[in-house]
Amino acid sequence: KNNIESNLEVVEMLKENNIYKDIVYATDNNFVGKSIYPKDMPLIMNKLVWEKLIRINNELKEKEFCIKIYDAYRPIQVQKLFWEIFYQEHGYYDESLVANPNKYGTHNIIINAIDMFICNLDGTEVELPCEFDDFTGKANIFYKKCSNIAKNNRDLLINTASNYGLIV
Repeated sequence: KNNIESNLEVVEMLKENNIYKDIVYATDNNFVGKSIYPKDMPLIMNKLVWEKLIRINNELKEKEFCIKIYDAYRPIQVQKLFWEIFYQEHGYYDESLVANPNKYGTHNIIINAIDMFICNLDGTEVELPCEFDDFTGKANIFYKKCSNIAKNNRDLLINTASNYGLIV
């Protein structure tokens, strides 16, 4: 095994940790408009990232919130598809919104990227500046034209994740 593979594990202990999973790319409710993953797609990620997510979630639970994961490991062929679909829909490539698979490979392994949001303890959504897969300015971490509740929820997640070494 190479170093990357030896640090990967399938994560299935979500409910015990009050971490919710909503693999949107296993549904039609995503920017591609169709299911890309199988319905039973497991979450696969770097073990050290998973351990940080548990600590982040434990801290959020003290404030009556938790995290919901939308995507983790992403096969390179899926990243290439996302890259091309974004170009087809928008007429340009934007590496700040969709990682360039030719530069970064499978960023969800190499960079350990996780797509996650903050939610209520029962898994229901909280108000945020944007929805998942939003490619507008609302997705920018400095976006200010939203309610104070949305800003506070976003900032709570960003600050908590940052405290454990995750970069937004």
